[in-house]
Amino acid sequence: MLGKGNISQYLLYAIGEIALVVIGILIALQINNWNEERKAKRLEIELVEEVSTGLKSDLADVELNLNTLERRIVNQSKLIDWLENDQPFHDSLSFYLKNMYSYSFFSVNEGPYETLKQYGMRRIKNDSLRNQIANLYDIVYPVYIDILGVYIEDANKLKSFSPRHFEEMTFSNKVMKPLNAEKLKADNEYTYYVKTLRNTNQSYLKYRTQQTKDEIEKTIRMIENQLAER
Repeated sequence: MLGKGNISQYLLYAIGEIALVVIGILIALQINNWNEERKAKRLEIELVEEVSTGLKSDLADVELNLNTLERRIVNQSKLIDWLENDQPFHDSLSFYLKNMYSYSFFSVNEGPYETLKQYGMRRIKNDSLRNQIANLYDIVYPVYIDILGVYIEDANKLKSFSPRHFEEMTFSNKVMKPLNAEKLKADNEYTYYVKTLRNTNQSYLKYRTQQTKDEIEKTIRMIENQLAER
């Protein structure tokens, strides 16, 4: 039979063994949690890096649109000046006429954002960054694309007047002259749509293009700051 002393020693030994097992389990759980947290942080970094790469592509697209827009406003203003004033047609106007029907597109690099949504937006722990990315893709981009669409519609309306006044449409180096300059100047509807396009460019499209550019740059900066803290 076991004496009281032996029983006490046995209980202490059993308790010690149980404690070691429990501690081992807790350490294993802690290591597992640490590994999972490390994997989550790595995934978050990879996701926002991919978004940043996509945004830089979008930024280059918007910057090109902005530069094109600046030139287009100048061309349209010069053509309007000729349409509304008593000036003879000169060859330089052919360039403005040829570029009157051009418009810009915006092709969003959506892949990184779609990947982020598949993994879950909550993968990004920074609330401000997460909300900024969602706002850019879900609000800023769609509004900008819609406005570009409105401009394209107006440009196509202007294009519908072309058979009245031009032998052909050209986007090459060929000269584009009106069949009758005076009739073109007397066409109030043509002048209306040229001025509408110029006004849309100046007051709305230019503003929205610049705003989109600013929001992309802001998002990229926030991502870079977040990555710098890792």
